[in-house]
Formats: sequence, C-alpha cells, structure tokens
Amino acid sequence: MSVGWDDDLLATVVRDANLDKSEEVLQLLRELLDLEQQVSHLARPRNILIKINDLLRETLEADE
Repeated sequence: MSVGWDDDLLATVVRDANLDKSEEVLQLLRELLDLEQQVSHLARPRNILIKINDLLRETLEADE
C-alpha cells in the first residue's frame, strides 16, 4: 500500500509538538490520513466518515 503523505515528516511534526501521548497521536493521524485517502475518490463517503467520527470519539473518550 502506498501512502500519500511523508510519514517521516508527520512523525517529526508530532515529535516537535512535544505531546504527552505522541505515539497515540501519530497513530491517530496516520489512521485519519488513511481514511481520508479512502474517501477522496468517493461521491458518497458516509460510512468512512462515520468511522472517522467513531475513531475520534473513542480517542477523545480514552483521554478523559
């Protein structure tokens, strides 16, 4: 599978942000970017948008 983003640059940005959970944030960003690529060619990306919403909700709830 090819990715449409520079993973090294993404990792550098997350590291430079000096976040407490940088690995979790990096993984979340990778998943969101992957989902975004999946919907970029679809006319009606409803199911993937629901997955994005669920992923963000789970991540935010885990931080509470």
